[in-house]
Amino acid sequence: MRSVATLAAGPLLVAEGCAPHARAAAITGPPTGAQMRDFVVLSSALLGIAAAKLAPDPDPANTKADCFAAAQQHDAQKLAELLAIVDANRTRTPAEIADVTLNGSGQESSFFAKAVMLAWLLGSWYDPALLARAAASGSDAPIPSTVISANAYREAWAWKIAQTKAMGTSNQGFGYWTSAPRPLGDFIGEPEA
Repeated sequence: MRSVATLAAGPLLVAEGCAPHARAAAITGPPTGAQMRDFVVLSSALLGIAAAKLAPDPDPANTKADCFAAAQQHDAQKLAELLAIVDANRTRTPAEIADVTLNGSGQESSFFAKAVMLAWLLGSWYDPALLARAAASGSDAPIPSTVISANAYREAWAWKIAQTKAMGTSNQGFGYWTSAPRPLGDFIGEPEA
């Protein structure tokens, strides 16, 4: 069985001949409001999950900060380039932003975007170079990762998409699993245009 990381590495290979976007200045220090907003817009477009679900107001879990910090720590320059793509394509639909990010930004940016997706989905950071190597080799071998934080793991979107909770984290009483889960739309919403 293929892992989520292996699946993310493989099928979304960058189209040949796509030129990377202009180099943006690396993000240093805490994100500005605009940078965080663009990060959420990018993440929403890539994941197909409504931005209001990724970053609700109020946002007690603040998973966006954990995912942003992991991306920034790995490569602040590449993160800035992805956010520049969002800024340059602000009037486009989420699907178009995802397409230009995954297929029109160059291989390094594409796999960095896939690592951002996996951060939200699994609460772990996958090195984009290892994702690219796995995609090129077609290997089903596990790809090493690092758990971003307990919060990122607990709030990972794989749990929400599966309509469940990370083991040992539910605040519902014993036997809650005998009730039908809420509809999937309650968890992921619709990406914003």
